[in-house]
Amino acid sequence: MKASRRYRVFIHLAALGAMAVILAPFLWLFITSIAGQTDQLSRPLHWIPEHMTLSRYREIFGGRSGAASLFRSAMVNSFIVATCTVLVSLTVGILGGYALARLRFPFRRATLLSFLVTYMMPPIVLIIPLYLIMVRLGLYNTKAGLVVVYCSLVTPFALWTMSNFFGSLPAELEEAARVDGCSRMGALVRIVLPPQRAKWRLVRAHDSADKRRKASGNVWRDPGTLLLMSSRREDFVFLPLGA
Repeated sequence: MKASRRYRVFIHLAALGAMAVILAPFLWLFITSIAGQTDQLSRPLHWIPEHMTLSRYREIFGGRSGAASLFRSAMVNSFIVATCTVLVSLTVGILGGYALARLRFPFRRATLLSFLVTYMMPPIVLIIPLYLIMVRLGLYNTKAGLVVVYCSLVTPFALWTMSNFFGSLPAELEEAARVDGCSRMGALVRIVLPPQRAKWRLVRAHDSADKRRKASGNVWRDPGTLLLMSSRREDFVFLPLGA
């Protein structure tokens, strides 16, 4: 049944309203970043400042010392750790989830349940053992060590989620691709992954910025793990600590 014109107009207006509510804080952040100090202190506040300046951006991207240099270093470090965590956990989640969903081997179900139990554990229980492991391996106070810690916390979710996603697909699609000459990896890349694109984007979003995160599940806004796994060197700061 075709939707009426009024219903379509209502849906589009509601979507525009929701988009405006969601984007308004980001727009205000940008406006305050280019507004002069007098505009920020004036009352009432204005959406269009009278005195605009790009000095803050010039200081952040070109400053040699001070708070701007510290913020730039924190942004770069956080981006590197977050990107590496997402890439590693997503790769392990896709390959491991596919193996758990399609291959039959001893203790397959027990392995999958063990990942789920690990994910359900409070992260604070794992932080101290991970700290001791990082110190013994010489990875304490390094980006690689932080990536390992974060991957150990988010990869169980990726494995559990992707194995369920792959298990929902009919195996006949892969079998037909393999009859046509595809290898198992080729069938995974060409047949299985394209329909699951939205789902592994969900895993990627969860790993990097899930608002309903566990205590240590977010690599951008987790000061606790950073305080324990890194020192306060000026060249080794992150957004939760440096900002």
